Amino acid sequence: MILLIIIGLLLFVLLWLLVMPLTLRVDTWRQDYSLRWQGVGRVALLVHDDELVVRVRIGWWQKDFFPLRPSTRKPKPIQQPKLRTKVRRSWRQLSWRKVRNILRSFRVRRFRIELDTDDYVWNAFLYPLFYFANRSGRQFSVNFEGRTNLQLEVENRLIRMLWAFLW
Repeated sequence: MILLIIIGLLLFVLLWLLVMPLTLRVDTWRQDYSLRWQGVGRVALLVHDDELVVRVRIGWWQKDFFPLRPSTRKPKPIQQPKLRTKVRRSWRQLSWRKVRNILRSFRVRRFRIELDTDDYVWNAFLYPLFYFANRSGRQFSVNFEGRTNLQLEVENRLIRMLWAFLW
């Protein structure tokens, strides 16, 4: 009986992980560059005191990484490589059709671009093009005030990527 409960809980957690949305957000206006898996965790890129910080948060655990700082670890001694037989891996199994299907499984929830080319003539040419390119879910605008911003939010679920990969 206990074994069935444990298997049921594991299946529930696996299904929950497959269904939870995975969201990539790029917002240059708010300086928000993050990858979020709802209910699991988040990875964010921050700039703090002219230093790049990668903040990883999984549940209640949080850790900051500084990828541009020099490492304080001692380098490992170089060992002689062992002789191995070559193993051929067939990457042909991942066809262009599967890659296309996986890319199509992503959903763009928000796309907004605000552009200023610092040239009044180019801005005037782009204004009617951007006007006709506007649709629901995507917004293009030209300004003459020097602001250039991008807001992009892309969402997917692991179950959709798995389905696109398998079929």
